[in-house]
Amino acid sequence: MDTEARPGYFRKLDGAAVCSIVNGANKMNASMPGEPRKPEDTDDVAAPPVAEYHASMDKRLSILEMRFDTVLPTLATKADLAELRTEILTAQERLRSDFNVAQEKLRSEILNAMREMQSSLLMWIVSTMVAMFLGMVGLFLSISSTMMETTERMVQTHIRGIQDAREAQPAPPSPSPSP
Repeated sequence: MDTEARPGYFRKLDGAAVCSIVNGANKMNASMPGEPRKPEDTDDVAAPPVAEYHASMDKRLSILEMRFDTVLPTLATKADLAELRTEILTAQERLRSDFNVAQEKLRSEILNAMREMQSSLLMWIVSTMVAMFLGMVGLFLSISSTMMETTERMVQTHIRGIQDAREAQPAPPSPSPSP
């Protein structure tokens, strides 16, 4: 909120009134705000008589009026408060719209990041499954080719064994004539 644009909020005080208040020329005994001042409440060691207390009432009232007159122009009016309320509501709406824009931007960035992560994860899963499938096919081919070679060697060894057994076998005896 710009104070220069709102002259009703801060006005210059009268120089003479400020000097008299600051220098203590019109000094009054201090009491708590809202408490009535009693005649026996004074800062002096010797309390003034009641008649003197009442006689100085005009002086004290004029000091109070002067202080009120110096403070009054600096207080906010209803129009100032209404203008401030309008400014606050405008700023609140502007912040709300900025927040909504930032929220939507962040939401879209998060969704894009999630989509990218999902696609890379899916690609990784598929490539792992393809690699596993190819590994299984390769293992099956390797085992089956090894089994085929072993089977062929076993068959050839068996055939050779049969041939060797036939060659090593004596000739069958000729049948003897029967009596």
